Amino acid sequence: MTQTDRQTRSHIHDNMTRNAEAGSTLGGLINNGNSCFMNSVLQALASLPSLLKFLELILETPATQEEPKHVEISKKAQKKSKYGRRKKGRKKQVEPQEDEHSLTFLKLLNGLLKKLNVKCNSKSFDCDSLLRASGPQFKLDMEDQQDAQEFFQHILLEIDKVSLPPKYDEATSTFTNVLECVNYGVCYFPDVSKELTIRSPFDGIMKTTIRCLQCNEISNAHYSILSNITLNLPHTKSDCFKLSTLIHRWIEPCILEDVTCNKCTLLNRTSRTPDVEELLLSGKYIEDEDMIKLKIIPEEKKKGNKLRNSYMVQLPHVMSFHINRSRFHKKTFKIRKDNRRVLFKLQLTISDLYSVQSFEGDNEYYKIKNNRQYENYHMKLDQEYADDEEFHSDNEEREEINEPKSRKYLLEGLEDPDKIIYDLKAVIIHYGTHNYGHYISYRKFMNQWWRISDESVIEVDEMEVLTSPGVFMLFYEIHTDM
Repeated sequence: MTQTDRQTRSHIHDNMTRNAEAGSTLGGLINNGNSCFMNSVLQALASLPSLLKFLELILETPATQEEPKHVEISKKAQKKSKYGRRKKGRKKQVEPQEDEHSLTFLKLLNGLLKKLNVKCNSKSFDCDSLLRASGPQFKLDMEDQQDAQEFFQHILLEIDKVSLPPKYDEATSTFTNVLECVNYGVCYFPDVSKELTIRSPFDGIMKTTIRCLQCNEISNAHYSILSNITLNLPHTKSDCFKLSTLIHRWIEPCILEDVTCNKCTLLNRTSRTPDVEELLLSGKYIEDEDMIKLKIIPEEKKKGNKLRNSYMVQLPHVMSFHINRSRFHKKTFKIRKDNRRVLFKLQLTISDLYSVQSFEGDNEYYKIKNNRQYENYHMKLDQEYADDEEFHSDNEEREEINEPKSRKYLLEGLEDPDKIIYDLKAVIIHYGTHNYGHYISYRKFMNQWWRISDESVIEVDEMEVLTSPGVFMLFYEIHTDM
């Protein structure tokens, strides 16, 4: 972290400290119908100093600053990847009117988040103006249940439309070392002539390669922006999962079946022209354009299995996780909510993400799993929004999947993973069913945890946070000493 970043964070922290002396409790948010999904996200975002700093940078930057450039490379490199590809609308040129609308939205967001970080005497704030500023892109029918994850994605989309000026330093912005993750703006990589734009504290960069299992040819690296990690609950017989296990399953190598391989096609030809021999000896990755030049038709191409590997080559300031609890039930042909527990910790190191810990023994996961102190409170809320048809752990046939083995493929080029620490800042919980329920948030403010359900703001201890069922979103922020 640069000296400027430390000074800015210190300034924000000092402001939060002074604000904390002003009253006795944090402010809540008024529920105008079914706005608990929105309130929970806003409370979570208010707990992220790096986001508050970023919004200040956005709002202080003149709107006339030049838009960061995007350098196009081959069509192949522009194809979608499984990880990190955002919606098509991201790279479209933003109209001035749309950009002004996004600035208005971010100003309102920044103002509201600041209010939520001021201790007061049981005061609740209204977010009607922010709701109206959401515009037609995010139509809200307050009579229906909404999704907290969708609102979070909407905020990322609004941030996307407002650009910071390019910021490039030869010494720190060439990301050969994942620890150098402090700048926003255009990122440069030494092995490809491509630029990616880091637009928010939630943005990280993924590198994806594909290797043929027959000829071992490795594709050119594809880089993409990753803003939020969605984790699926596996079809196992377990009623409880560790967050690290879900991350393993998300990042682990994936077998692609029956995929065309240009090199295998050339190697299996009975007769090879000098051009084919020259291409094979060159050692370069064989593109579809090369096959067109050699006049090889699609029907001649060989197919086989390939292995896709993905790595994080730049970590985000804020690592946000979304637990996908939607599940299709084969017997009823309905989508239900999967209520199985997800265990998480107060701190996340990179080694936690690729070393598997057992539930047994004297470790944090074991203590959290077996703590029953707050079971009655959570059970009461679960029953209030319960539905007998929701999925818990029945006799439905499920695939048996073993715990992933210890792997070191999450990050590339990292020698000491324990140097990078993320602190848990906020948790969003959902009680109820797939179609109906209630969102609350736990957030950390001045070393104290708070349970916030719309206007209700209650001071709690960390064990209540860690034992909460129905985890929907988690927000970890990189340690401030980094």
